[in-house]
Amino acid sequence: EGYVKDLASSYAWNISSSEFENMDKLGETVKEIHQLQINDNIQANGDHMYFNPIMVMRVDENPFQLEKREYPVDFGSPEEKIFVARITLPKDWTVEELPKPKALVLPGSVAKCLYTVTQNGNVLSVTSQLVINKALFTQDEYPGLRDFYGQVVAKQAELVVLKKN
Repeated sequence: EGYVKDLASSYAWNISSSEFENMDKLGETVKEIHQLQINDNIQANGDHMYFNPIMVMRVDENPFQLEKREYPVDFGSPEEKIFVARITLPKDWTVEELPKPKALVLPGSVAKCLYTVTQNGNVLSVTSQLVINKALFTQDEYPGLRDFYGQVVAKQAELVVLKKN
């Protein structure tokens, strides 16, 4: 309960229900499922609204700013971050533009990012998956990793555009 209360207050969300899966299963992925209403994260301009469909776990900034790296990049362990959301749009708004689907994959599938936003009626389905399949990247692999993260940041920054009916 404390976790959900902190989550809601951190993002100014109205959470109506929460469910957690696999909390007592070691080795299983923990899942959080929340029903919520978000009133911030929207930019309005006349008869248009703009919002980023990735509310959490978005890569806002490339962590690899240096042009050249002297030491390996150590993630500590492989990791996978998946964001899945179903967003119900207000009935008096229609989608004018959605981010295009994208798959980014480094050679050997050592890192990948899959991103899709689809529409079914007034519901958007959003999936963003960022996978790092190895813990250590050498200095020679750094430019590719840096470019990969730059593309992830750009893709995850794309907005959904709605128009008032």
